[in-house]
Amino acid sequence: MDKSIKKAVWVRVAVIFIAVIISGVGTINGLLQAKRYSNSTYKATDIHALALAAEKAHFSWIENLSSSISYGTDFTGSTDYTACDLGKWLYNTDRSTINNSQLISLMDQIIPIHQEIHKSATDILSLNATNPQQAQDMYLNQTKKNVSSLVGLLDQVVENSKAEVEEYEKQLNRAISITMFIAVGTVVLILIASVLLIQYVMSR
Repeated sequence: MDKSIKKAVWVRVAVIFIAVIISGVGTINGLLQAKRYSNSTYKATDIHALALAAEKAHFSWIENLSSSISYGTDFTGSTDYTACDLGKWLYNTDRSTINNSQLISLMDQIIPIHQEIHKSATDILSLNATNPQQAQDMYLNQTKKNVSSLVGLLDQVVENSKAEVEEYEKQLNRAISITMFIAVGTVVLILIASVLLIQYVMSR
């Protein structure tokens, strides 16, 4: 085999080799991106569900407190602001893992309101034993208003996390599409280069 034939063969082999490398790198990169966007979608979905559940839980909490001071029923809600699911998320989450500055800002706004809500239950229940009217006033003018403020902030968390889920899903679909395009494109290129190589060798 003379040098020109060797060179032509090696050029075709090099094309196949480069196509394999591109396919491997593109596929691995695409899979890593898909995994990252999938994890981000999962986290945003969790926050979305948590915020909705927290709204429902604190509505139940405030109604439970109302029944307790109005009808003398046992108050079964928690006065520990770190014990509920919202509290666990607020105080146990590693913020360095959150890339959403708006979400962090909402968390900072929620924390003092959430603490005040849970702490107020003890004061209201104690006050109700000596001055029911004052306990009712505190319930209506402070705690109930704070719960409304909390729910308003949680609504923003819901909208924020929903937008994140939609964006991550778009990015995930885009990463999958690009990975498939690279994989199919390089397979076609390898097939063409292989056929041309075989034809060239056979013809020589």
